[in-house]
Amino acid sequence: MTEDSPKQTKRPRLPYIHTNADIDNMSHLSEEEKALAKKSLKKTTPTDTLFLMLNDPELQALFQVNERSIESLLAPDYQAQAYSPMTLFCLELARLTKCEFMLGNFALIAATSVKSQSDLRPALGAPLLAMLGCPDSDCWTDEQRLSLKFVRACHEHSMPEELFNEALETWGKKKTLRHIYFIGLVNTAYMITKACDMPWDINTVPEFYINFTPESLPFFYTLNEKALNGVMKVWDSTPDLPGL
Repeated sequence: MTEDSPKQTKRPRLPYIHTNADIDNMSHLSEEEKALAKKSLKKTTPTDTLFLMLNDPELQALFQVNERSIESLLAPDYQAQAYSPMTLFCLELARLTKCEFMLGNFALIAATSVKSQSDLRPALGAPLLAMLGCPDSDCWTDEQRLSLKFVRACHEHSMPEELFNEALETWGKKKTLRHIYFIGLVNTAYMITKACDMPWDINTVPEFYINFTPESLPFFYTLNEKALNGVMKVWDSTPDLPGL
């Protein structure tokens, strides 16, 4: 960032875990948990929400597997694609919940990823962010308009029959359910960031967000598919409940 960028002094209520030294200083973890946290450092998507969640390495691993599994079910969409349904869900939910950390990060993703994706002109990247609260605007495609209304309805726990039918017609039954699950998982991350009072710091935004390109997607598709396959293997090996 530039020398003129504001200097962030606020810290969250739990520490970010960025290094092995950070892990060694975590007195509440057992040696086994510390070993898991150190392995996870190399597997973790570089966002401070997940680095903060390493205060509980097992929970962080569970969240990552769940996130990557639902991403696999929703492929080829991905959270870092400019103004796709998943990105719009993340953006609008951050706006509705006033989640500063996530709104800053996903606004950056939406504004900068446009430059390397052919579906939008680069000049539209930032101005579209101001239109999130105007889902009926002509600047949106029909699916983008639906996405903005759908995530608000989920957030407000009030889904109009007409909107749900439109979702079924556009996405089908499976994808509609998967979108609801994804929105719920995103909301879990937002609750953690808000409860821990995480700020958005322009000085520490990872290059991962700024430089993400469509060429990066095959790696993440493969990673996400492996997570989903692992979950399905666990489910397949789960015994029947007694008496059923």
